[in-house]
Amino acid sequence: MNPDICREIKRRSLFLEYAPGQILNENVLAGEFGVSRTPMREVLYRL
Repeated sequence: MNPDICREIKRRSLFLEYAPGQILNENVLAGEFGVSRTPMREVLYRL
């Protein structure tokens, strides 16, 4: 799991950069952060 990505997604959630109830797509986020789906899935699972 990538702690930097985890921190960034958590920060975005806390500051409402993601709308409440918004579905976070692991494929889109993986592309945005430049990682494969597996590390992104681990980050989302942890959060």
